[in-house]
Amino acid sequence: IDKIDSLYDSMHSYLASCAVDGVKVDAQAMATMLGSERGGSLQTTSKFIKAMEKSVVKHFKGHCINCMCHPTECLYSYTDTAVARASDDFYPRDGGSHTT
Repeated sequence: IDKIDSLYDSMHSYLASCAVDGVKVDAQAMATMLGSERGGSLQTTSKFIKAMEKSVVKHFKGHCINCMCHPTECLYSYTDTAVARASDDFYPRDGGSHTT
């Protein structure tokens, strides 16, 4: 957790160098499960989200879709990203993914 800023920065700087102009950050709810012995769920989740948003603003002008991010700890930690996704994945050529 102490190096989470570096993790996001290195991933996002690489993507930006490849002309990627935004990211979908998946599985964010997992941060809520890492709080034991690290200050609790809210504190740990907030660290992850602050690091992710700082990097997203730096490398992608804030263009981010937050995914799998609906625990309360996540929703109240966002300050620089505003889009949250809650749906099944959609594949245009796979009729089974076309849910309503």
